[in-house]
Amino acid sequence: MLELSALDAVDYTIERSFPSEGCEFYVTLRRGRHDQGGEQDLQTRRLELQRQTLTELYEQANMLTDEVAHDEREAALQAQLAAAIDELAAARATVSWRVTRPLRRIRRLF
Repeated sequence: MLELSALDAVDYTIERSFPSEGCEFYVTLRRGRHDQGGEQDLQTRRLELQRQTLTELYEQANMLTDEVAHDEREAALQAQLAAAIDELAAARATVSWRVTRPLRRIRRLF
């Protein structure tokens, strides 16, 4: 809106912006251009908006990094679970497991 207003392309200015989750954002527009002042004031406002954008991108990058780390931990746990299941299946396939099966059934009765 700042650039469009500076080019006299729109007759609106952002009155207020509201924080939101995700990628969407909400603003209240007001009819009428904001007095940009001189070229130096416009450049100062542009720089401020760029800094805000960089801050938001940094926060988003941190959230993505946290998600990747969580996914990696989950994948490692899934691999450990699969290994434990395989180990249990291998133990149950042994001769000693099959031979002691009647003893385990008797033990459950008491």
